[in-house]
Amino acid sequence: MSKWKKAGIWGTPIAFSVYSVLALYSYNIVEIRFVSTLRTLAAVAGLAVGIVFCLNLFLRNRMKASMIATIWLLVFISYGHIYNLLDETPIFEFTRNEVLLPLSVLLLAGSFLWIWKAKKSIDWLLSFFGTTAAVLIVFTMYTLVNYFVFLPKVGNKNDAPIQTSATQTPGAKPDIYYIILDAYGRSDILQGLYDFDNSSFIDQLKQDGFYVADASHSNYPQTLLSLASSLNMDYIDALDPPTRDPKHGRVWLTDEIHHSLVRQALAQQGYKLISFDNDWLTTIEDADYVYSFEHTELATEIEDTSGFNKFETLYLSSTLGRIFFDLGWLKDRSDQEQYLFHYQETRYIFDQLEDVHELPGSYFVFAHLIVPHPPFVFSSDGGFVQGTQPFFLGDGSAFAGTPEEYVSGYRNQVAYVDDAVTKLVMDILANSDPAPIIIIQADHGPGSQLDWNSADNTNLDERFGILNAYYFPGNLNNGLYPSISPVNSFRLVLDDYFGMNLPFLPDKSYFSTWDDPLKFIDITGSLKK
Repeated sequence: MSKWKKAGIWGTPIAFSVYSVLALYSYNIVEIRFVSTLRTLAAVAGLAVGIVFCLNLFLRNRMKASMIATIWLLVFISYGHIYNLLDETPIFEFTRNEVLLPLSVLLLAGSFLWIWKAKKSIDWLLSFFGTTAAVLIVFTMYTLVNYFVFLPKVGNKNDAPIQTSATQTPGAKPDIYYIILDAYGRSDILQGLYDFDNSSFIDQLKQDGFYVADASHSNYPQTLLSLASSLNMDYIDALDPPTRDPKHGRVWLTDEIHHSLVRQALAQQGYKLISFDNDWLTTIEDADYVYSFEHTELATEIEDTSGFNKFETLYLSSTLGRIFFDLGWLKDRSDQEQYLFHYQETRYIFDQLEDVHELPGSYFVFAHLIVPHPPFVFSSDGGFVQGTQPFFLGDGSAFAGTPEEYVSGYRNQVAYVDDAVTKLVMDILANSDPAPIIIIQADHGPGSQLDWNSADNTNLDERFGILNAYYFPGNLNNGLYPSISPVNSFRLVLDDYFGMNLPFLPDKSYFSTWDDPLKFIDITGSLKK
């Protein structure tokens, strides 16, 4: 037997198994982190090897064992996909498992008997399956490599290094906190649309030494766009997106956040990066320090007793494992669990932010908290509120509840955020030496009147009016002005504190739809000043 044939005997079933994981991951690449797939990859590869090994013990023929295992694995990994297709056919609404399970058993038994009893050579079957598996793997790997290697490298970020007056500013450097409060609206917007008065919160910030830009607007209506812009100190078009495709574009935007010009410039000044895992795309996983609630004892207690993460549940649901969920033998991550996890994760980030000052050295602290953005899991006093809809981070026209439910939930959540941020600021300022730089900013405003498909049907003042507050030690507030927008935030910081020559850009705001996020409409002139 040739070495290629020997490799094919073990490689073919393993390749189909691995392909099934990578294909599902590539389809959900914007929502799923690769690390979440590792246990699944190991499990399915082990399953393939185990089936071939066990069948060979009975058949005493590795070729036949491999081909039977390959067919069995194909039945296993395709079951859930066919199940979902039948879901769209009303006649199968209550009989999908009753139809598919017997057919699957027949395929498993029939393929076993056919190959076991085969008198003629089945080398052709190995060649067919091996070639098919190789082609599928190549196409999937091309997609993944395009996302993670070629797509992020295209652009001008690394071609235009930041110019500094010195390679590194001497002396003790202040920690820099960039705290994003997702969807925190400007005071006049909260008062006018939500009948919520946050003046005591704003007054406390000012008393603590903050400058609050009370005429500020976000540059974009979506988180990835806003943060990619603010952390690279330029507008998205100027960053030269390599694609206008929505899915590929969001991958590129995520990379622009993770490996931004601000991160690069501060690293040149000796800063280390701290990130907080918020269970979303803005978690910078290759930061010097990553605080993750997921690894705490409380998170373990909250997690579903099945022990499956989001991707593992998704994968099992796309396979023959679907029947175990339908029978109740395995449980999906419940909405109750996800709401509680989000609630405790947010509290965890606030708590850990208070302790960053204890670390030796200088740090750029990036914390994106998904509050007061939906889902609304906080009461006004910080208690847990169980959601009534399936767990979802959707905002605007994607919000599952009514506009009245949005306003009520948002009011309670922003009240909690005000108290939590007030306490956090007090702790940071009291315990930091030297005094830190703090930017507390929203990526965009709330979305009770946001239509993801139309600027005309959106309340643009609500979506673009944001909280934007700055604490600059040494009274270096001369460059701040009421309408400063996030694109200029770090231009000011790097210029004032590190001698970088970064003039302000015009403050502009651009709307884009969810389905076409990189097609921009300049709506600056339509906004309330």
